[in-house]
Amino acid sequence: MKSQPIAANRANEAIELRYNLFRHKWRPGLCCAVPESDPVPSFVTDEQWDFGGTWEGPMSPPGLNPATAEPGMRFNGFHLFQSVGPHGRLALMRV
Repeated sequence: MKSQPIAANRANEAIELRYNLFRHKWRPGLCCAVPESDPVPSFVTDEQWDFGGTWEGPMSPPGLNPATAEPGMRFNGFHLFQSVGPHGRLALMRV
């Protein structure tokens, strides 16, 4: 039986995470995903960021690519990404 490469296993683990999502108040589309088990980064403050909900499940939030997000989350505890819906509105709310 063939095993998956380590990177593929890590990407699958990232997909299964439960994320807390934050939206920047003044930069439409700028989002920050933080694994629920990790502390919120100090730059995410009430003055600049809104809580956008919690995301969990096999699919990632729109705009978040687990393969590229995983290294940042592993080393920094968060991942910044852009998520814009078809009409320029953020498309990441899912609680």
